[in-house]
Amino acid sequence: LPDGTTLGGRVTYAGKPVNAKVHLERPHQGRFDAETDADGRYHIDGLAPGEYSFWASLGNTKRVIPRKVYVTEGQQQEVSVDFPSGTSSLSGKVSLEGKTPRHFSVQLQLTNSNGDEESFFGSGVADAEGIDGFGPDSYRFENLPAGEGKIDVSVYGEDGESRKSRLRISVAEGQAHTLDFDFTGGATVTGTVTGLRPGEMSIVMAFPAESGVGPDDPIQDLDQNGDRRAKVPVIDGRYTIRGLDPGDYTLVAIAANPNAGDKKQVLATARKALSKVHVEEGQTATIDFNIP
Repeated sequence: LPDGTTLGGRVTYAGKPVNAKVHLERPHQGRFDAETDADGRYHIDGLAPGEYSFWASLGNTKRVIPRKVYVTEGQQQEVSVDFPSGTSSLSGKVSLEGKTPRHFSVQLQLTNSNGDEESFFGSGVADAEGIDGFGPDSYRFENLPAGEGKIDVSVYGEDGESRKSRLRISVAEGQAHTLDFDFTGGATVTGTVTGLRPGEMSIVMAFPAESGVGPDDPIQDLDQNGDRRAKVPVIDGRYTIRGLDPGDYTLVAIAANPNAGDKKQVLATARKALSKVHVEEGQTATIDFNIP
């Protein structure tokens, strides 16, 4: 690589140097990591030219600012990030059918006063000590900047079932906000999955119709799609999705052999079938799949 193909910059919190980590990632090029020094500066060299996913994260907190960065060959480029201070908080309870979930995760995304889209992460585990303001059935984010955004909460039950809720949210400066999530009620979709080959396992996922999920979407993209509302295992040829909000959904049944190699190879050899369904509150719909 030509000398001088580098990326550097400064990470600050309210304009002051801060202990932070910086990451660069590009498909098929690997990941580059750096930590800031006492002045908040970082330096990464040996980069091939092209577009990278860049994100800066604060010390031990799960607070991230992501960006897209284009590295030009032979140039020394600078990308600096400032995390604005905040005086707001957001907290609440999370339950699954009125009980403490086996595990839950929360992602809060806010567009701050600098125009950056910040992400805040946390999770809770049943029977575990609270970490960073998270307990077995509660979450808390502090020092939030004012801004508009969305919050995604995912819960996981004992049987491998997962459910997800997404809400728009507005955080006001200096306010203590409370928002509880109770995954109770809703509609149910159940059915059978056939066509599995020896050694294959199957899951069924539910996406809102407005997500635009279709037959041409690669399975690896579906697995990472943030619009997913539920993901359940197929056990003895049957599946059950609970707690769906009323509306239209695209269901995707996936068959994969976990022994096909690493995750990338498993997804590359997986097969899928899609179906549409409309559900109302309290309704149980039956959708059967035969995976070709």
